[in-house]
Amino acid sequence: MMREKKTVLDLFCGCGGLSYGFIEAGYEVLLGIDHWKDAITTFEKNHKQKITWSCSRFCLMKQQKED
Repeated sequence: MMREKKTVLDLFCGCGGLSYGFIEAGYEVLLGIDHWKDAITTFEKNHKQKITWSCSRFCLMKQQKED
């Protein structure tokens, strides 16, 4: 029987330290998401084969609530 890897989405991923821990534990990280562009740039350097998404939508939602 083939065993599938468990998968992770890293929300607010920063530089990818948590993702690294999951990879070392045998998980597959599918996506790194953060609203800080510099964090995404660093995550991409640390995890070259992973997909990233810079989410400025969180910032927009926060601004709308404050208005």
